[in-house]
Amino acid sequence: MSESREDCDVLVVGGGPAGSCAAGLLASRGVSVTLIEGARFPRSHIGESLLAMSMPYLRSWGVGDIVDGAGFVLKSGAIFRWGGQKNEMRLGMPHPGYAYQVSRDEFDDLLLRRAEAAGVRVERETWARELSCDGAGDVDGVLTQEGTLKRRLRAKYVIDASGLFQFVPRSLGLPSADDGHQRVAVGAYYEGAGRTAGDRRNDIITEAADDSWLWFIPLSDEITSVGMVTDADLVEHRHPQKSIDQAIGETHLIRGLLETSRPARRGRLLRYTNHVVTAPMWDRGYVLVGDSAMFVDPLFSTGVHGALLSASHAAAALVSVLAGDVPDEQAAHWYDREMRRHYERVNETVRVLYGVHPGKGRFWARRDLTGLDDEGAEAICRRLGAVGAKFFLDAHRDEGLRMPETLTGRLSEFHVDIGIARCRESAVPSLADEVSRTGELAYKDGTVAPGVVLSHARNRTVRPAYQDGSLIAGVCRAVDGRTTVGQIARRLSTRPADHAVCASAIGTLQRAGLIRA
Repeated sequence: MSESREDCDVLVVGGGPAGSCAAGLLASRGVSVTLIEGARFPRSHIGESLLAMSMPYLRSWGVGDIVDGAGFVLKSGAIFRWGGQKNEMRLGMPHPGYAYQVSRDEFDDLLLRRAEAAGVRVERETWARELSCDGAGDVDGVLTQEGTLKRRLRAKYVIDASGLFQFVPRSLGLPSADDGHQRVAVGAYYEGAGRTAGDRRNDIITEAADDSWLWFIPLSDEITSVGMVTDADLVEHRHPQKSIDQAIGETHLIRGLLETSRPARRGRLLRYTNHVVTAPMWDRGYVLVGDSAMFVDPLFSTGVHGALLSASHAAAALVSVLAGDVPDEQAAHWYDREMRRHYERVNETVRVLYGVHPGKGRFWARRDLTGLDDEGAEAICRRLGAVGAKFFLDAHRDEGLRMPETLTGRLSEFHVDIGIARCRESAVPSLADEVSRTGELAYKDGTVAPGVVLSHARNRTVRPAYQDGSLIAGVCRAVDGRTTVGQIARRLSTRPADHAVCASAIGTLQRAGLIRA
């Protein structure tokens, strides 16, 4: 065995999107990074549909144009066929208005190569075997194995991007909270499947079956990824392909599109349970990103997005910590809180969408929300947050989903208007009821720095965070219920153009329900 005292600043375990993104971002900012990946790339992986929300993270890393030019199928939205009446919802994409359906073997390999090009030392087919800790119990590296060669690589921080293998949580015995039944996903590929008509032909399709739901993801003109999700005990002792064949037969839209297709790869089964690590996600030399920290049902295709979001936030915070700009404890607390908010929001969105399906099969009956009381509705709304609440309220009003009255009544209390407006200079702004202002770290464009956050006590509005030094952060700190908009603007800047920005910032925050004036 060979051993080095300190091999790098950051050692990343895992070369999927979370590991490649974290490593690439750190290396591009001058951090010494080594990434180890046990599998031989390219390798297949479930989870081929990206979200529009992920595109800014790819661009902040500098790989957006490369992904744009890689030839992946353009995705402009999603089609949901849900509920007993087979209502169809056609969902558009938020900013920037598009994403991609990707073959994960190609996509993951592309990201890993870009991380290497950014300066990451990538060691392929090298497995993480043991976690290394110093005398105080802090993580200081990993024992690796490449063939018969074993080495101990040391680092200031270890990022665990090992996915569902959860290398660090398993090594340290970190506790997790599971949510619901153990589920299975059966994924298969089909050749020659049909497409929906019009300009939405490449959208992902999600359709409910009697005791499961299915995805339909066009990966090329010829190849389509089709998968099924259900509870593990509902398919016990059945061949994966037979399970997915039966579920396809219970659908309408997907069954029709697959009538003339033929299997290109038979069904493969993955077992999972929604989970979140309850121990700190950043603590004593380790940081958990992606599925190693949390896993949420694939209903909304949030897997890759969660990987990129957590990796981007972890990398930005580590850069600040390693530069001495932010204390480790403060960064760890901020990262842990932000990731748990993400998990709670996504997990609750999935739970509600399952719960409002009126199907009578066991899969749906286990999740039924028909008897939801006021207290339960309030708890759901707080976890969903403003954006999630708006999605369900809009779907209910469009009759795409039918929800309990107790829930729709609560959802209508949310303020989610974030359109730009301008407040008059003579107005005297103050924080809205139940809105507080706190000094916290804020993430912006790949950086983490001290800032100011506005938040509603019951999560009834968006939760903006602005880094100190920005004009809008100054505006947020200056609002006191005594000073006019004009006075705030003149106090913060002598430039007339900045005065207009201040008035617009206050007006926009007023429309969002955070400020009254």
